[in-house]
Amino acid sequence: MEKYDVVIVGSGIGGLCCGSILALSGKKVLICEAHTQPGGVAHSFKRKGYTFESGPSLWSGIGKWPTTNPLGQILKLLDEEVELFQYKSWQVIIPEGNFNLDVGEEPFKQTIKTLRGEKSVKEWEAFISGIKPLSQIINEIPLLSFSPESINFLDLINLTSKFLPNINQIPKINKGFGNLVNNHLEDPFLRNWVDLLSFLISGMSMHDTNTAAMATLFNEWFEPNSYLEYPKGGSESIVKALINGFKKKWRKINSFFESKDN
Repeated sequence: MEKYDVVIVGSGIGGLCCGSILALSGKKVLICEAHTQPGGVAHSFKRKGYTFESGPSLWSGIGKWPTTNPLGQILKLLDEEVELFQYKSWQVIIPEGNFNLDVGEEPFKQTIKTLRGEKSVKEWEAFISGIKPLSQIINEIPLLSFSPESINFLDLINLTSKFLPNINQIPKINKGFGNLVNNHLEDPFLRNWVDLLSFLISGMSMHDTNTAAMATLFNEWFEPNSYLEYPKGGSESIVKALINGFKKKWRKINSFFESKDN
């Protein structure tokens, strides 16, 4: 173990992204996994010729550039491309009813009005208003353009000036998304809907899902001409791309250290 700078326990998407960034910065990284395959909750299974996702299955913002999606940024840095299908609507089957939902703010508000009434629409609008300041903060963060080790004083001043208008919102980013939901949503349909979206994004409940990730998602979905993406081959394609990118960078770093030692 002493020949590695960093050891990462778990080869989920988070662990693979972390390992890739560290390898890009010149660190020798070992990623450990207890299961028979990598990917964490991003798994699928087959039944009667069909493939079913058992974890994250809603993707967006990874097939365009520039993008605010952290995963899209990392794939770009790793020079890895994933073949994607684009779609703007999807069928939803839930206890409250079956409906086709288009991506965007207005289509879902119409669905809420039909299923739950005007009061729930107002509740949802207040919830979205609470998310937008967080989305603005996240959009201002040049996530992969510099690291804490390389940030200079001017970068820090520029970031601070951008954060000041919404500085009281920053603590919310570090909490689970369920905290924001608890502050705004009472309607059980809306709470269940956000919990479902959280699972489809992260494979976890809304209380365990990162607020920053969900704020980015909502911001992307409500942009004009927005759409969803699905990787050909399912979530496993994302995992394979991250592993391939990590291995490329790791081999390059390993070769550098070996030549240096010789």
